[in-house]
Amino acid sequence: MGKTFSKKNPIAKIFRKLIEARWFFAMSASGVASIIGISLTFGINSCRENQRVRAELHKSMLQAADNIQERFEDAQQWIAIIDNQNKVYKKADSILVAGGELPDSLCIEFRGTMPYIKISAFDHEFEKIFRGSYQLWQLQNSNDRLAYYIGQCYDGLNTVESTCLDLTESMLEMIGTVNATENFYRQPPRQWTISLLNNAKFQYYMSVRRVKLAIAADILRQAKHDYDENVVWRTNKLRKK
Repeated sequence: MGKTFSKKNPIAKIFRKLIEARWFFAMSASGVASIIGISLTFGINSCRENQRVRAELHKSMLQAADNIQERFEDAQQWIAIIDNQNKVYKKADSILVAGGELPDSLCIEFRGTMPYIKISAFDHEFEKIFRGSYQLWQLQNSNDRLAYYIGQCYDGLNTVESTCLDLTESMLEMIGTVNATENFYRQPPRQWTISLLNNAKFQYYMSVRRVKLAIAADILRQAKHDYDENVVWRTNKLRKK
């Protein structure tokens, strides 16, 4: 019965004739070859794309590492400037509290040091590129921890830079506050210095300022240590690839 059905079934007859024809096998082989060729092309292109993306990620991390080094140097200079302000204040205040006479040179230094204005020139563009790359952060899940450590350094630098900016701006605001009641700003350096040293608000401000600066300096030292220990050798290894 199966044999009879096969002979009467038109679809079976067509299929049997196709099998018997040589061109069917040629067409089948050609189709398989095309599929294999497309698969290989897709695989090669995908591999090349992965290599390109990884190369871009490596380039981004190297640029970020160089940017961090520059920002470390700028932050250290800013910390040093604020620390010098605190030292000049402490020196003048110690003399005044002890009942001594302030040297003219110290009064001039005090007058020239306190109202310091720094225009922030930090370049955050590389950090934005780094933060905006999701694939880059995926590298944290592999053995390569470079992306993670770069992010940690940026976090520390942002905290330090924000604190330095706050201490710089708050100094100018405090000088303005004291000047509003004592009108000393256009006075000679000696009067200028004594007016601030004898002001209770300014004294309290300077005591708090020293603590904030000490915290920022510790954060900067730790971030720099982490950079030297965890970022430098990894970026040097990456540059050799």
